[in-house]
Amino acid sequence: MINMKSVLKKMESEWGEERIAVHNGQRIPFLLKCSFNSKNRVEGIGLNGFSIPQELFEFYEFSNGAELFADHKYGQWGLHIYDFEGAVNATKTYMEGRESEILYGDFIIGNFLGDSDLLLVRCDKESDDFGFVVVVNAIDYRSDWYLAAKNFFEFILNYSQEQGGKFWEISN
Repeated sequence: MINMKSVLKKMESEWGEERIAVHNGQRIPFLLKCSFNSKNRVEGIGLNGFSIPQELFEFYEFSNGAELFADHKYGQWGLHIYDFEGAVNATKTYMEGRESEILYGDFIIGNFLGDSDLLLVRCDKESDDFGFVVVVNAIDYRSDWYLAAKNFFEFILNYSQEQGGKFWEISN
């Protein structure tokens, strides 16, 4: 059965060493690697009224942060998923800088290497978009941000299948 843990273990196994990825049928010109923070896994997390979606909780049970499909030589590609404390701090920073765009339940969990985009998970259990994964562009209005997936497992699965390619830009 495919679940969060099995996808993450596969990424760790297949991408634990740097290798060439293929995006949109083309080999990219640099090596990518996935690395997971196995120490200090998070248990029993909460966000002062927010609810962590199950899929995100499962990720943090596996690893308290990660670098997925990261270009370690040039730092121009990949996704840095913050450890839980880093995500809480990034969310506070985001709330101070984007007052006109924030919604209750926005939780910033990562940033994309080489650009200023952030990864946001909706954590307002009362909202219709609970669990949705959104890519936040630093200069665009919220209405122009990308809906990357309807839950974090779907995001991780697609990101893995696309070898770190920005699938949400193609499908939107």
